[in-house]
Amino acid sequence: MQLICYNKNMNIEVGSSDLSIRFIHAADCHLDRPFSGVGQCPPQLAERFEESTFTALERVIQKAVMERVDFIIFAGDIYDQSHRSLRAQKRFAKNMSLLKEHGIDVYIIHGNHDFLDNNNHLLTLPDNVHVFGPTVSMMPFEKQGRPRVHLYGFSYPERHVHDDMSAHFHKVDGADFHIGILHGSVQGNKQHEVYAPFTVKSLIEKDFDYWALGHIHKRQTLSEEPPIHYPGNIQGLNIKESGDKGALLVELDRHKTEVSFFKTADIIWIDETVSIVNCPSIDRLIDRIETLKESIRREEGVLARVTFAGQGPLHHLLYEEAMIEEMLEALRDGEDEIENFVWLMFFQLKTKPEWDREQLMSSPYFTGDLLRLSCRETSIKPMISDLFSHRRAKKYLDRLNKDEEAGILREAETLLIDALYDLEKGEEND
Repeated sequence: MQLICYNKNMNIEVGSSDLSIRFIHAADCHLDRPFSGVGQCPPQLAERFEESTFTALERVIQKAVMERVDFIIFAGDIYDQSHRSLRAQKRFAKNMSLLKEHGIDVYIIHGNHDFLDNNNHLLTLPDNVHVFGPTVSMMPFEKQGRPRVHLYGFSYPERHVHDDMSAHFHKVDGADFHIGILHGSVQGNKQHEVYAPFTVKSLIEKDFDYWALGHIHKRQTLSEEPPIHYPGNIQGLNIKESGDKGALLVELDRHKTEVSFFKTADIIWIDETVSIVNCPSIDRLIDRIETLKESIRREEGVLARVTFAGQGPLHHLLYEEAMIEEMLEALRDGEDEIENFVWLMFFQLKTKPEWDREQLMSSPYFTGDLLRLSCRETSIKPMISDLFSHRRAKKYLDRLNKDEEAGILREAETLLIDALYDLEKGEEND
């Protein structure tokens, strides 16, 4: 468990010097949202995948009970708009009732994926759950013998909120601690779609004791004083969300803030690379992958994407679809029966054949012409625009970034050169 401590000189308005408050900051549960990129898998694993977001939520609840926290904050996207199932709502309500039995309050804002919508009939939650409305407001935490806390936030009234909502957060006097809850992203962030954009400076100027953020699925600290945190999502849902996932346990007192990360994900996504350099045979390559599997095996289940890299004699063989399928089948054997499985999703090929690209580019043959043309192509977007604009297909496709586009171009180039190289080499020797 990672522990971060921040020393500070707080201007406590109410109460004595020994006041402290403990809470959990979680976000982006996306309950019941399916995994993407796993393909076909055995029933036992499919069930684990289907239950994983609920398992992660239950671990948040268990941690809250064990640590006897005062309350939990969910900073948006408890549900996923396209999968806001009654099952997800029922499971969430059940967990909220468990928290009520232990005297733990819950404060919720809804984000861009579970925005407020009168057309969606949500199940009633127990009265320990407090949901912020569509405009920024303050809700107090008041309990006998505990510090008074003012929490500020709003829920998305619709999917897209493009305004800087931080301007509407205003500190209300009369509390020991002030906590802002915001589902959004930093202005100018080009890695994610921007919602409710804000600047770190604008949040700091509010003079709150803590900012509980949501929307970004990667754990981040935007400021240490005051603490401004993204906890990340509680369960990774695709290979881009690799590594440990979880939530934050926070303790505020007059002099410092302690923030500790705890893991909640039942399944971890891992991206690894295996070299084919000095690997003369498939059985040697399989030995390398088996060694890798054991090095990444952990308490949780692991979904791993393996990238083959380097230059070697196995390059051509790895581009045979039947060989890849046989390798996956052999390496997956028995993993579905293990609690802490390591399941290889697929192999990504970034290997190089044993031909000299620079030498081929200067050749008078068609391969040279092809490589020179490839160097002038900078984007595949015109070639795939019809696919990504298709009414049905676009719902299941993630937009490609520049690295992914370049990878597709490299793979296409390699496939073509491999097919032509031997043929032209033979003609050259005639």
